Order: sequence, then C-alpha cells, then structure tokens
Amino acid sequence: MATEHPIDSPAKTALACTTKCHILVVDDEPINQQIMGAMLNRFGCTVKNAANGQLALAAASSENFDLIFMDIQMPVMDGIEATRQLRTNRAYAKNAVTPIVALSAYAIAGDNSRWLDAGMNDHLAKPVTLDSLQHILEVHLKK
Repeated sequence: MATEHPIDSPAKTALACTTKCHILVVDDEPINQQIMGAMLNRFGCTVKNAANGQLALAAASSENFDLIFMDIQMPVMDGIEATRQLRTNRAYAKNAVTPIVALSAYAIAGDNSRWLDAGMNDHLAKPVTLDSLQHILEVHLKK
C-alpha cells in the first residue's frame, strides 16, 4: 500500500537545499507575517519579521539573510526605498547581494520594472501559495 503525503507533509514541501535558510519577511500586516512565517517554517526556514522598510534596514545591518521578502507598500519606508538602501548603502553590505523578492497584491503593468530598477530580483503575488513560494525558494536559494 502506497503512503499518502497530505499537503502539510514535510515530504511534499521539502526543499532541495540542505542548509537552514534564514529569511527576512518585511510586511506591515501582522497576519501576512504570520502566514509567510508558517509557510516558510514548513520548508525548514527560520524567519525574522519587520513591519516596514526602516525596521528591515535595522535587521539587515546586524544579520545575514539568505532571502528577503519585501512588501511594496508600507508606512514609514516602503519596499522600493528599503531595497534601494540595501543595494547601495555600505551599512547593509552583509545583505547587498541577498535576493530580494517583491511581495504585492497589486501588480500593474510596469510595476515589475520599478521593482527591478530598485534592485529587487523577483516578484511574488499575494495571496502567496505553497507552490509559488516553493518555486521562489528553489530559484533563489540554490545551494
């Protein structure tokens, strides 16, 4: 008899990377942080949250991340400006080449070029699914 693997089975959601991934999730909505954190934990990732771009910069100045998920629209400092700072300011050199993936529910023609021009590497549309998240992790966390 074959063993079934429900969607929440680690065998179904396991990533090909063998090392723990440290991820920064930047989103001003606590529920989005919780959902992303739970999904990333299922892939074996450790997660740190930041509620805006300014807090993301503070985290990036003291920790190394394997990947950053950056919401676009946030109070205090938006994701575009935070990404520009991460890419150009020496204070964030630890994460200067860390892949940054835009998180947005509002994808309008031309937005991708704005995000790429700011230094983001990819885009993940909200609501995030396990399949779309797994794809992003596999593309950007090749180890």
